[in-house]
Parts: sequence; structure tokens; C-alpha cells
Amino acid sequence: MACGSLGALTATSADRIGEALESFAAGDWQRRRLPAVAVTAEDGETFTALNDVVVVRKGASQIAAAIDVDGDRFIAFAGDGIVIATPLGSSAYTMAAGGPVVAPGTDAMVLTALAPHGGTVPPLVVARGSQVTLTVEPGYYGARMEVDGHVADLPGLRFSLSWRRDYATLVRFDDAETFFAGLRRRGILADSPRIRAREARERS
Repeated sequence: MACGSLGALTATSADRIGEALESFAAGDWQRRRLPAVAVTAEDGETFTALNDVVVVRKGASQIAAAIDVDGDRFIAFAGDGIVIATPLGSSAYTMAAGGPVVAPGTDAMVLTALAPHGGTVPPLVVARGSQVTLTVEPGYYGARMEVDGHVADLPGLRFSLSWRRDYATLVRFDDAETFFAGLRRRGILADSPRIRAREARERS
């Protein structure tokens, strides 16, 4: 089945569902363990995402946000919001916002500011085990939280971010395409036109 509009978690194509079910019933499949990122508010309410958690402004006014890692201030900025993503989610909103694509199997989350106003606010990759705190000051129109695309009211102003290493299990078959191959097939990753033109000449 396709999970998400681009099917990044698709285990098999639609025309091979029957074959995939037979393989699953025969035990001819592998478990793919997926990590998640958890965002916990001051009152203890926790939101967990396989792709990303986004804190974003509601209206015209910007929000202010500060990130601390292991008690050390990384950055404070004003802008549209921030994306906190897993390696899987790094190829979605994070990449669109100028953040890095994180290779599968990397025990890290990535934090990417959305349209920061001034300053130097590079994306931040944080290793599993680091203590990360996000403090948010909503603008005049407020802010909201999006957890894997599901919208919720912002549950607080100060959050702790943590890593869930083996949060979910995905079925994987032997002939499933790799993470990067899937991104390339969908056009999310694309070679430079110069490289494509050279390869076309070499094939002709």
C-alpha cells in the first residue's frame, strides 16, 4: 500500500499485491525497523512521528524559536516555523525547506528552520541520546503543530525532543527498491541537467 502522497513507505506496487500477500503468508519477508521522533510538552503530552513534527505559524506574524542541545544554546530565530524530522522524513518537508537528506539507518534527527528572518540558521543534525529542547514564542496569530501531516493546536511553549529507535515495523520484500532509488524514481532526487545530457550523448 502507499503511505503518503508519494508512497515513500510503499512495500510493493499495486499490480503486485497478490504476489506480495503470498510472499507474506509464506514468511518470505523481512522486518524493517523504523525510528521516530517524539516531541513532549511541559505537561507531559507526547506527539510521535515517523516522518516529521512541524511547528508553524498560523497567520501573518512570525514565531520565535530557540533550540538548545545538551543545555547549550544552538540558535534562536524568528521565522515561519521549524521542522523536526527522522531520516525517513528528511526527504519530505525538511528537504523542501533546504535541509539535508539523512541516510537510512542514521540514528539522528534533523531540525530545519522555515524561512528564518535574518541571522545564520543552518539545519541541525542531532545524534540519538542528545537532550534537545525547543522553546516557541507564537506570534500575534498563534502557531500550530503538525504531526505527520495531522494538525493540532500547539500544546505548550517548551518541548523536549527525543529519539525512538525502533518505534515501528515495516514489511519489506527482497525485491523492494532502496530508499535512494525510490527518491530518484519519484524525481525527488534528480541529477544535474549537464550530467543527464552527457549520459544521453554517451548512449547515442
